Amino acid sequence: MKIKYFLACFEVEFLCYFLWFRGTRTPKKFGIRRNSVKKFVVQFLKSGAYVGLIRNGPHKLPCLSKFRLQFLSVLGFLSTLASAEPHKMVFVVNMSLKMRAGKIAAQVGHATLGVYRLAQRSDKGQQALTAWRSVGEMKVVVKGDSTDHLLELFKESRDKGLFVYVVSDAGRTQIPAGSRTVLGIFGPSETVDSVSGKLKLL
Repeated sequence: MKIKYFLACFEVEFLCYFLWFRGTRTPKKFGIRRNSVKKFVVQFLKSGAYVGLIRNGPHKLPCLSKFRLQFLSVLGFLSTLASAEPHKMVFVVNMSLKMRAGKIAAQVGHATLGVYRLAQRSDKGQQALTAWRSVGEMKVVVKGDSTDHLLELFKESRDKGLFVYVVSDAGRTQIPAGSRTVLGIFGPSETVDSVSGKLKLL
């Protein structure tokens, strides 16, 4: 097993160096952006991420979990990461409700699940989630002024094609039932920032 493991590591490194030297001539059908290949390969090798990839390969690529790294499978996986557009989730907290820290944490958790499940319902959303996971699953929590403010941001985000979800509290603790507590926004980082970029961090 150890021999197979080290051979698999060697194969991944060989593939990465292949991508490095052919970074500007990689076939377009793999969707690899020229400017991102070398940067990605360097980060990939330095982080040692390939070790975890081999040990706990994604279930969609069974060849990885069996230490049998097929060239095209790994190339396709790496190209997805290299070409992924940065995505992020931003959560806007309704500060007018004066919620305590624990309550805010719970409501942000609801918003995370809500916007995640919403994105899962479409092919576009699933692709966005894949890109989001490949760049570290970025999440940011910011301050919103009021319920009206959250609803304005909701409309603006929806008009720009982003995934949006508003949490309505059940009213069991601290605040009245139906209160709009947190707005979750998800999509390409640049588009999300155009909506929430000027809001202050919580």
